[in-house]
Amino acid sequence: LEPLAAALQQALEDVDVTVLDEEASGGGPALPSGGDASARGGGDDAGAERPAPDRTVPPRWSLEDARAALAAARHRDEVVLTAIRYARDFFEYAAVFAVTRDAVAGHDALGLHDERDRARSVAIWATDPGIFKTVIETRAPHLGPVSREASGNEAILSGLGRESPRAVLLYPVLLRDRPVCVVYADNGEAPVSPGRLGDLLLFLSGVGAALERILQDRKRRGRAGRPAGPDPGAAPGAEASRRAEDVREAPVVGGPGPRAGSEAEPVAPVVRAAPEPLPVPVDAPAPARGEAAAQPSLEEAGPPDLGIPVDLPPFEFEPPPVEAPQAPAAGAGGLEDVEEAFFSSGPRAPAAPEREKGAPAEGASSGPTPTATATPTAAPGPIATPTAPPPADARPPPEPPTLAALADRALDPDGATAAAACEALAARRREPASRTANEKLRRALLSGISARATRAARALGAIRDVEAIPLLIQVLETSEPETAGASADALAAITLQRLGPDARKWLAWWKQNRGRGRAEWLFSGLTSADRETRVAASVELSLAAPAPVAYSADLPPDERERLARAWAGWWARSGHVL
Repeated sequence: LEPLAAALQQALEDVDVTVLDEEASGGGPALPSGGDASARGGGDDAGAERPAPDRTVPPRWSLEDARAALAAARHRDEVVLTAIRYARDFFEYAAVFAVTRDAVAGHDALGLHDERDRARSVAIWATDPGIFKTVIETRAPHLGPVSREASGNEAILSGLGRESPRAVLLYPVLLRDRPVCVVYADNGEAPVSPGRLGDLLLFLSGVGAALERILQDRKRRGRAGRPAGPDPGAAPGAEASRRAEDVREAPVVGGPGPRAGSEAEPVAPVVRAAPEPLPVPVDAPAPARGEAAAQPSLEEAGPPDLGIPVDLPPFEFEPPPVEAPQAPAAGAGGLEDVEEAFFSSGPRAPAAPEREKGAPAEGASSGPTPTATATPTAAPGPIATPTAPPPADARPPPEPPTLAALADRALDPDGATAAAACEALAARRREPASRTANEKLRRALLSGISARATRAARALGAIRDVEAIPLLIQVLETSEPETAGASADALAAITLQRLGPDARKWLAWWKQNRGRGRAEWLFSGLTSADRETRVAASVELSLAAPAPVAYSADLPPDERERLARAWAGWWARSGHVL
């Protein structure tokens, strides 16, 4: 397989293939706009009927136009071409690299000329040091300079013929949380304003969903053209090989074809156990004489569903008679008595004996009573009683807000609302949906709107988003002083380093420490010369798990270091995570 097809197949192997099977059969979430139209259009071959797009001139699309073109794509190469064509509205050069388990290989590119053939000749190992490795591991975009000192960066820039671009955008495209390709773009020696890239980043966030839609469409068409069950005369393993063909793509024109003698790795079919039939009660009553003829016979009705016999009589529910509750006597407890009668779990008290019309109630005063408004006489019926609300413990608890809604509240201009939302996001950061909320905050950080970017930086620092560190460093040198200051504070909260607003210091620190986990940064903070750093590290580690040692930020340096080592060793053995 060519690199991008191999990346998609490996992504489906890493993810549960049955999930995509169920969604392709109609049981999953709705497809993005345009998915149904592409399915009706006849699949990949239908794209050949349309004229080939112009690859030499930027399309000058709006965000809506670009999304419409992405929704109309019917092949993975159309998705890729749409992405790099729209990127050319912002950059001089754009390319897409496929990401497999072992390598990063060029797939397509556009510049002042058609650069596809040259891009397809560029490849590096996935483990080669450089910005590609960082973007793939952190699953976060990068916008900024790229150093040629790293071997991976040098191989990519030299292979593409890009001399020394001033700023490079790298955006990882994810398929179910796995990077399948990376969009590369640079503007040569000209600068790029982060504020202009908001629409492009929003567009690129939907490229992974478009690739997934293509795979679902192929599965639908493959399932529609197959027989209902496996062929009993087929060779062993043929069914598994046919499942693997769902994600295999035909090579594009001009690209390398499959190697001779190569076979796709078979994917084991999922075997689902048939449901056990429900037991048939032996003492079920026989159907009535007149009802047996009205029901279809077992042969006419076909096999029973889930083992339930079809010749049982229909179940008729006869509700028990309901006695109307007695109204409380005048002068009694009133509403409290009604609540006790309706909501108490014990037996009801016997009703008071009826009295004659006009007679005073037992225990009532014999003096004059207030005159009541006369009501027309009606037929006797159940006595209406006031209904009381259920007790507080019986009401269902309110559903917590979604993480996406909390991300919106974290950007609220009101400081108290934003702080409460950030606290809730931090408490739920281990939920799978937290990645979507964090990405929304990162996009707000790169929005170019000073106030919104400042609030986003504060929120990212409050939730300790490690993946936002490259973006926060980038904002330090490209934003206004208020936003840069908020980004520096966020970096200090995440890393417990006091490097100020100097982007170069932060970039140098990040290059040396990005391979370490955040827990290691905190344990290093326990031995810092700065007392505030020691206090912050000990508090955050103690909140994650009770401290096994009696650490104090005011102990002598030798004692602090000894206790920090013991604490770190216990942490590593216990398996705790931040």
